[in-house]
Amino acid sequence: MFVCAAEEVFTAMLGTELRRDAGVAASIPREFDGFMSFVGLTGDWIGTGFLFCDGKIGADLASRLLMSKLDAVDDEVLDAVGDLTNMVVGGMKNYLEEYVGPLKMSIPTVVYGKRLSTRTMKGDLAVSARCS
Repeated sequence: MFVCAAEEVFTAMLGTELRRDAGVAASIPREFDGFMSFVGLTGDWIGTGFLFCDGKIGADLASRLLMSKLDAVDDEVLDAVGDLTNMVVGGMKNYLEEYVGPLKMSIPTVVYGKRLSTRTMKGDLAVSARCS
């Protein structure tokens, strides 16, 4: 559902094809440079949808969304990455609601920097997909 939602957003909003990388182990990176953007979900089920990408890809995605060339990470790029995360997680939420009932979303949070580390509490379900 997450990949389908992401494909729809990338095609409609960015005019580009998103492809799931087959045969590549997908996991949430423990330490990386770039963007980490996330949106929380609440309802009978709770969770968080994440988008991770490096700075160059984040600026490219923002440029495509805003239809202007953006080379440096600034407020526009941070907002655009948050908006994309919101759209993808929102699309996934729409798919999920058919199975789990109504869900609500938080506003997106975007973190950008070097040597970012992540840690999430162990949950019942974790799905990740590496795409290009």
